[in-house]
Amino acid sequence: MLICFNDIYKSIRVARVFEMKAFLVFNNPPFL
Repeated sequence: MLICFNDIYKSIRVARVFEMKAFLVFNNPPFL
């Protein structure tokens, strides 16, 4: 159960980091 929770936590962190990167890229067109 702890391992499953840890995997979910990691996947949420990765998703949040990816979301922030996409947010920055879309707000800064020259970086495309």
